Amino acid sequence: MGCSVIARSMNCNHATVLHYFKNIPWYLKTDLGLHRSYERIKSEFLEEYNPVYYMTEIELKKELISLRIENKKLSSQLSKSSKELIKAKESKERFPSLVQIVMERTRPETEAMVAHRLNQFYNGVYDK
Repeated sequence: MGCSVIARSMNCNHATVLHYFKNIPWYLKTDLGLHRSYERIKSEFLEEYNPVYYMTEIELKKELISLRIENKKLSSQLSKSSKELIKAKESKERFPSLVQIVMERTRPETEAMVAHRLNQFYNGVYDK
């Protein structure tokens, strides 16, 4: 792509493009914002983009706090799920024959109906 094409797309003339092309190393050294933008665009172009490298210290701290909060939530969910799994295993061990019958004889998509009928059955068993 020639300087004239680039200039037309940026609404300037070719001399402006040539000027910046020759002086870009100096601009990159003296303008931190331009340097960051240039590096981000270059890495995106080369598919190496990682936003962490272009975040300010405040943005990084906010991200860290957010990740810590998310980590605590996930740890809590994992702990709760582990406890539920232990309970389920204990239930299966306590009533292996009942669990086996229910698993073998319950048809797909009838779980709610079977649960309702089992509840009715147990209400009748212990009410007498």
